[in-house]
Amino acid sequence: MFDPVTGCDPELSGHSLPGILTDSDIRRLNFIQPFSEKVQGPGIISYGLGSMGYDLRLGENWLGLKDQPSYFVLDPKDNKSRDHWFSEKSVAVIAVAPGDSILAETVETLEMPEDVIGICLGKSTYARCFVLVNTTPIEPGWRGKVTLEITNIGKTWTRLYVGMGICQILFFRADRVPEKAYLGKYQDQPGVTPAR
Repeated sequence: MFDPVTGCDPELSGHSLPGILTDSDIRRLNFIQPFSEKVQGPGIISYGLGSMGYDLRLGENWLGLKDQPSYFVLDPKDNKSRDHWFSEKSVAVIAVAPGDSILAETVETLEMPEDVIGICLGKSTYARCFVLVNTTPIEPGWRGKVTLEITNIGKTWTRLYVGMGICQILFFRADRVPEKAYLGKYQDQPGVTPAR
């Protein structure tokens, strides 16, 4: 039975009802490491806990496509090593050319609760520089660093700053734990992971 004072259902062991998680829910569940309260200020692209989500930071490792012949096709079913497709780099500032895309990692590691799914959105600071940030839904029970797909759709180079906010994750709780646990091939990925 829903308690209008606490916003909780006793049958759900004190957890909030299904829906989007608030700052107190995210803090209490403790599934983001390292965890930060909201960090913002001059010269900082904000990151950490927001009122209805969490802004993840850009990690230092990223992958860019190597120069390939014009007939090259990137095929996610091709089992060639990532060294064949990508060059790996680690820097403090990443410059992305117009029309270019990279794969990058987050600083944070997530260990998703079994009844929570995460949806990634780009931060407005980068969207206003014509940079799109994408990831697939972060499934209940998934663990690892998030691999981000970042594309510069603008007409000029754009800088991305390691250790600063890069995307916001919104977390949604289901009304029950799914029958099937996450069994995907990206479980426990340690960092930037291309298509397998």
